[in-house]
Amino acid sequence: MAIHPLIEQDKDYIISLRRWFHSHPELSMKEFETAKRIEEELNAIGIPTFRVGATGVLGVLKGRKGPGRRVVLRADTDALPIQDEKTVPYASQCPGVMHACGHDAHTAMLLSALQVLSAHREEWTGQIVAVFEQGEETSYGVIPLLEHLEAQFDGMDGCFALHVYAGAPAGTLSVQPGHVMCGAAGFDVVLTGKGGHSSRPDLCNNPVDCFVSIY
Repeated sequence: MAIHPLIEQDKDYIISLRRWFHSHPELSMKEFETAKRIEEELNAIGIPTFRVGATGVLGVLKGRKGPGRRVVLRADTDALPIQDEKTVPYASQCPGVMHACGHDAHTAMLLSALQVLSAHREEWTGQIVAVFEQGEETSYGVIPLLEHLEAQFDGMDGCFALHVYAGAPAGTLSVQPGHVMCGAAGFDVVLTGKGGHSSRPDLCNNPVDCFVSIY
């Protein structure tokens, strides 16, 4: 199956999807219309969908050539609290909200990939689990999706998630091993001191001193 000609055929579809998502941005964990549009697109090509949490969407596509590997394809869907100052027809219709991190493109690309895979499902084996992640900007939206995948599937053979990058030349792909972009993770630190009197600081244990050193 030659992929490039199929994608070229879908070029207008991909562009129209991306522009729709760009003009209808929604903040993290509030991607209700976005999730609805994703479900409509997937259902139209025969892919059943499942809501995970309020706005996470998961779709499963099976190849008809036989059993095989199970692979996750993932996109994120939320926008950022930024004013869109573009004057193009597809500029954000939501004041103070904008797809400034490329999630509109990520979602459109995954939907297009699924359309191609669905149209040619007689030619491949295995199973595609499409994950449209809610609230990626919060770092917490993925948790219910991961829990759902763990509960419903007995493991995955691979996972692919891409990101647009303004630093790469147009029309190119950057493929590198290991971690490429940073993520966010939170942790707690508890500092315990010992009280006393300012006249005998040598008998005290001031946690602020420790905190300053850590900081």
